Amino acid sequence: MKSQCALLVLVALFGCRGHKVEERASQTAKMPASEQLISNLKVDEASGLAVSADGFHVAFVTPVDNMSIVVRDGRESPRYAGVGKGSLILSGDGSRIAFEVVSGFHAQVFVDGEVQGPYRNIAPGSLLFSQDGRRYAYVAVDEGDHWDVVVDGKIKGPYQGVGQGSLMFSPDGQHYAFIAQNTSGSWGVFLDGETINGADSALPEDALNIPASLTFSPDGHHLAWVSKIGEQWAVVVDGKVSWRYQDIGQGQPVFSPDSKHIAFITLTSGTQAVAIDGKLGNVFRGITDPGPVFSPDGAHLAYIAATDYSSRRSVDLDGKITQSYEGIREDGGFLFSPDSKHLALMSQSGGKNVAVVDGKPGDPYTNAIGLAFSPDSLHFAYSAQIGDKWTVVVDGKTGATFDAVADITFSPDSRRVSYFAKENGKMFLVADGKEGRRYDRILKGSKIVFDSANTLHFLAFDGNEASGTLAIYLVRVTL
Repeated sequence: MKSQCALLVLVALFGCRGHKVEERASQTAKMPASEQLISNLKVDEASGLAVSADGFHVAFVTPVDNMSIVVRDGRESPRYAGVGKGSLILSGDGSRIAFEVVSGFHAQVFVDGEVQGPYRNIAPGSLLFSQDGRRYAYVAVDEGDHWDVVVDGKIKGPYQGVGQGSLMFSPDGQHYAFIAQNTSGSWGVFLDGETINGADSALPEDALNIPASLTFSPDGHHLAWVSKIGEQWAVVVDGKVSWRYQDIGQGQPVFSPDSKHIAFITLTSGTQAVAIDGKLGNVFRGITDPGPVFSPDGAHLAYIAATDYSSRRSVDLDGKITQSYEGIREDGGFLFSPDSKHLALMSQSGGKNVAVVDGKPGDPYTNAIGLAFSPDSLHFAYSAQIGDKWTVVVDGKTGATFDAVADITFSPDSRRVSYFAKENGKMFLVADGKEGRRYDRILKGSKIVFDSANTLHFLAFDGNEASGTLAIYLVRVTL
């Protein structure tokens, strides 16, 4: 039986073991759900809309008499002259809120009702909470055109400039880092407000191109970035140059989940290679997105590579070229299973998309995307196009078809799969093959969140789409 299972395609790969996923196609069955009305005010999504990571809370900006108010879980703020576009944020659990208020040529930051400033402006996109929500930070320009980094209400600076998008917290929230130009004109990396010591931490004049590479390790103990030193490019870890090359690929170096290893792309004389802890791997014409990917246990590394100038792509797994395909969708998904034992990708063959797990192909579809493993790694799903309709494929079996599908989510016990579907301009939940109530839209930023093996929730819009007056509902579903 084991040898037969190894030869079977996608459906049998996971069907030979484990339990059956309860995903049954039914366009008429309904599911019990409760709705909590959060707000029915007009939502100015362009100015600001934020959904907490836990999916329970929502905040948005709404216009009132040529002014703006911020509504958080139905509670309205005072009126403001204006709210900085895109500045509205919530902490992961929704317990904290922050946004920029703009009035004339001045800006202030409101954090949980506390006013900070005024400043000349706030750097767009710089306002953020740490992952645990306990800390916050942003970049501001003061009245003297100096740049400040404000962390938990305390000002660090002034600086002549701060690298765009460089301000970040470590995953554990214990540290923060950014790139800035000090008053003497030198660029450097700052950790917890202090310059990282050593000549190796100095950055060149074109340091504004460096911030995209700044990254913390998952455990928050290490900080790495890419810097140009002389005519070479280097990977710097904790202020020390670890490796130098002719060139290094754009983007961040990638730490393994256990923070013990680091991988990055090197460029030499028109070829590319992935280096792990400085050790170069196979040389290719190019490394494509998403770049090097570690398995969850950190024991494996895989990436997609081009061996020549054709569209063919190969997979390098732990230094071995395991498979070659006519093409691989860079946006189709490339991921390890949670137990690190399986690797999935979306290949292209004969103008069709084919999901592949451990080198075994599934059925071809006109279009396919959104690969997802179940938490126990025994099941596999993705969305696929059949004609002008879309379906969700679970363990090789297709479900009902709709105009669109999105956000495939397995339950914590891996027995159920749910997703959002769209039909005739309405959106709704599909779970266990049953369709929920139809709404005008699923709230932007909302997702399916399981609270237990058989309960979940999400946020939805329903109302007058044309006027923008949409009721926001917190929808709880029992399966």
